[in-house]
Amino acid sequence: MGWTMRLVMAPLLLGLTVVITGNLEDDSCVYEALSDTDAVLCKGLEVFYPELGNIGCMYIPDCNDYRQKITYWPQPKVKFPGAVEDATYILVMVDPDAPSKSFPKARFWRHWLVTDVKGTDMKKGKIQGQELSSYQPPSPPARTGFHRYQFFAYLQERKNISLLRKENMTRGKAFPSFNAKVIGRMLHALTEKSEP
Repeated sequence: MGWTMRLVMAPLLLGLTVVITGNLEDDSCVYEALSDTDAVLCKGLEVFYPELGNIGCMYIPDCNDYRQKITYWPQPKVKFPGAVEDATYILVMVDPDAPSKSFPKARFWRHWLVTDVKGTDMKKGKIQGQELSSYQPPSPPARTGFHRYQFFAYLQERKNISLLRKENMTRGKAFPSFNAKVIGRMLHALTEKSEP
């Protein structure tokens, strides 16, 4: 089966290792862009969380308890302004640093997986379709350092996308049958290229 996939990515790098208490009156947040190494994945997606706005390709600021709040906020609004309106997309959110960046044995922990998202909805940030893995907020283990949370949008050219039963049993393993059927080698090649 020949798969032609167009890949659009916006990684989200979060440092949620410590609960930081902040003053809600404090408006001195510093919004810092990702390093060049991680920013290479930033391609067209916009990721909006409450109170923060579009944080695609940004560190979550260390103020106003944002690094704690993001662990319980609902799913973000994810927009792809360049989406083809009559196309269908797959949205994936993963943590490639699970359980830690230095020991990522559960690399690509699946935080969210939605298939059959219409292009018109992707443009508006209205993510609806078949939710194969419901949204799980960022939740890195304590003392594991910064975690990158990456959002990927794939052009879906096949109907009836699903996970195998064993892939549904845990989010902490790569989902190889899904990768093989849908993503192919693109994710692997991109990951290898982005690692130091």
